[in-house]
Amino acid sequence: MNQPFPLHGGVAIPTNDLWIAALVVQHNLVLCTSDSHFRHLPQVVKC
Repeated sequence: MNQPFPLHGGVAIPTNDLWIAALVVQHNLVLCTSDSHFRHLPQVVKC
C-alpha cells in the first residue's frame, strides 16, 4: 500500500519515496532523480 504521507506545508509524498529518502540519509548517499517529491526533503542530498 503506497499512501501519500502529508508533510508540514501540505505536500504529500508517497510512502515508497519516503523509504528511499530514509535510506539515502541513513547511508549518507547522494540521490540522483527527476522525481519532484524529493525537492521537499532538504535532508536528502541531491545531484
